[in-house]
Amino acid sequence: MNAPANSPTPVVRVPRRVLLALTLLWVVWAAHAWYLLMCLLKFGSVPIGRVLVAALEAFLIYLIGKGHRHARNVFALILIFLVVGFFFAARSELLSPTGTALVTLDALAVFLLYTSAVREWFK
Repeated sequence: MNAPANSPTPVVRVPRRVLLALTLLWVVWAAHAWYLLMCLLKFGSVPIGRVLVAALEAFLIYLIGKGHRHARNVFALILIFLVVGFFFAARSELLSPTGTALVTLDALAVFLLYTSAVREWFK
């Protein structure tokens, strides 16, 4: 679909790998949001830090979807710190099968965002 000649911004197609990566990131975010909801229902409160992290994660995923290169880089750095914490945490939620699966999905999504096929799409 091409933009009309008088349109100020051209229509840019989002590469398939970016769409797949965004889908994976939103699935992981939904799992985190579900966890927060379950904590709220079970304990009556949720740690504010976890809510702020979920909000930051959603904002970064939104910016990645808009093609912002810096959001992609920040998300990758956060994932690196998460993986380092994964290896050094003795009793971490990341060590559970669910936590491992979510970190793996995040890592796969970030890998897809750094492939050569999508690199030029980011601003």
